[in-house]
Amino acid sequence: MTPARRSTSTRWGLIFNSISTTAAAINFIVTIFKLRAPGMSLNRMPLFCYAFLAVSFALVFALPALTIDCVFLELDRRLGFSFFDPAHGGDVLLWQHLFWIFGHPRGLHHHPAGVRDRDVDHPHVHTAANGRVPDGGAGRDPRRVHRLRVWAHHMFSTGLSNVTIVYFAAASMMVVIPSAIQLFAWLTTLVTGRPIFKTPLLFIIGFIVFFIIGGLSGIMFAAIPFDQQLTDTYFVVAHFHFIIFGAAVFPLLGGLYYWFPKVTGRMYSEPLGQASFWLTFAGSALTFFPMHIVGLLGMPRRVYTYPSGVGWDSYNQLETVGSYILACGLLLIVANLVRSYFSGAPAPRDPFGRRNTRVVDPLAAAAVQLRGDPGGDESLSDVGTRPIERRTSASSSAERWCSTRATRRRRRACSTRTWTRCSRCRPTRRGRSWWR
Repeated sequence: MTPARRSTSTRWGLIFNSISTTAAAINFIVTIFKLRAPGMSLNRMPLFCYAFLAVSFALVFALPALTIDCVFLELDRRLGFSFFDPAHGGDVLLWQHLFWIFGHPRGLHHHPAGVRDRDVDHPHVHTAANGRVPDGGAGRDPRRVHRLRVWAHHMFSTGLSNVTIVYFAAASMMVVIPSAIQLFAWLTTLVTGRPIFKTPLLFIIGFIVFFIIGGLSGIMFAAIPFDQQLTDTYFVVAHFHFIIFGAAVFPLLGGLYYWFPKVTGRMYSEPLGQASFWLTFAGSALTFFPMHIVGLLGMPRRVYTYPSGVGWDSYNQLETVGSYILACGLLLIVANLVRSYFSGAPAPRDPFGRRNTRVVDPLAAAAVQLRGDPGGDESLSDVGTRPIERRTSASSSAERWCSTRATRRRRRACSTRTWTRCSRCRPTRRGRSWWR
């Protein structure tokens, strides 16, 4: 296949892929708003669903820009349009604007995997989630919305006007606020609990460490002179890999170890698991951290070789050694899981000993909501620690609910499925409104 044909097939692949992904995101949004279990209100919804909801909204707003970009390029090449040709009234920066409108929010689309840290965290620290609302609401969702309007900080060296650059620099700095809320929620959950440092929790701690490093190196680019000086250097490559690999892949690896006993019925080898973590963590740090230094020394990216004697040799040798250590860690993860799948010890019903902890189990929470009891004075952190009762009649459920909650908001929340009247409630219509 010629390069021109490969380029054409890639563009059409991106167009169809973005259209299908947008349709899937709309499907997720409609499902979350309209098809939740009875009684599963938005404020009781698991954080994993919140992450998918936030990512779906980001995809709906971000992916059409990529689709339009590829369609414009195809029209330019096939039909002689001039969207990107300045000689015929086009704009060369239009491609970058449309690409980064999509590309920058995409950097946070890995967090449905990142939210696994909350699911893995709780059983291993023996405490309930701290900052559930700040993390799911004030931390995760506004950050994705905010990232839709900071794309141009990738373009500070392209000749944009000073007013535009200053605006995007200020907007880029504001993303620190929801990110810090999210980070403090994770750290508080660890500090207030009793951590048991098994393999899944180790990967989550590694994720937090790399998230901090990648976040600190990223916020530096909001400083306009710093960004213009280090654009297209290995400092950008280091920041990108700490975020994409350290803050996205590590939660996935922790999730693999966490769910492996439940999915396969076999326990993995804990010594091999911890060894694989330390190899992966050390290899990642040794591979990507020296890139900050060579970037500050002026090493450009996208150049496969460089002259000797410019001070980059030793750092690149460290990166090479680190990449081999990282590869050994990843291979050990695969070997551990494959070996455990065929010959591992049978997994107990409670693989991580969380039976006596007060944690939020999304499946148990959904089951409690299905029985029709809005929960009374009991916190969702108690679900899963007591047997689930069968649903009582609608009238008695409404009486029990209304006797404990007399506010107007709670009165409106009772008896959502049938026509009932109790001492403190007015009749309510059948069904439920979209926001319940």
